[in-house]
Amino acid sequence: GSLYEKNGDYAHALEAYEIVAQRSPDNFDAQARVVHTLLSLNRGKDAQTRALAAVRTFKASDESIELLREVYRRNGNEPGVVPALRQIYQERPKDHAILFALTNTLDSLGKTSDAEAMLRDAFEKNEGQNFDIAHRLVAMYLKHDQAPRAALLLVELSAKEPDLTSQIGELWDDILHASGPHHFRLADLQKLEVPPGCEPAKLYWVSRIALINGRNTLANTTLEKSTTLQPI
Repeated sequence: GSLYEKNGDYAHALEAYEIVAQRSPDNFDAQARVVHTLLSLNRGKDAQTRALAAVRTFKASDESIELLREVYRRNGNEPGVVPALRQIYQERPKDHAILFALTNTLDSLGKTSDAEAMLRDAFEKNEGQNFDIAHRLVAMYLKHDQAPRAALLLVELSAKEPDLTSQIGELWDDILHASGPHHFRLADLQKLEVPPGCEPAKLYWVSRIALINGRNTLANTTLEKSTTLQPI
């Protein structure tokens, strides 16, 4: 196939690549060669179909998503990748890999508010499966210098799923050590407005972070107040 391709004989190259792809359906490179050859033959629609199949087969891996975006880009319609991914997500609403691929794509295309809305919706609906979604949201908020929103999300997650406390602590490290013009500090957390049901979780994290910062008196008094409201 590669010899045919080198000589510009894409039709025969496609035939050879198709044989390999059919024999090795789990080989991403084999599928990608078929897609690229279809593009070289100006068969854009067929390339889209095969690239979408690769996204499904390879569970929205980074390389399969990049292949799909490349197809739409070379067809002159990179934003068209969004409805294509939405369709797959509608078929597999519990598939976080598809969700994350879709929201990453939306964010990269400047549609950050749409990406956030999708992640927030999934966060609200996926009881017991929220840490990965929260991790993505925190990363998105920090990327766009929105540390207070990231902090509020972690407080909400703590209130919703207290069993995730140790994992949530790792995300606090990301927030407190994030680079950017607006650093988020303990004082910012103390002033953060949260829903009434989330106040105990907020106080708990004020206590934890105060302890790390060596402010033992604040840590002890805040922790005592949080446990009288609702132990976490």
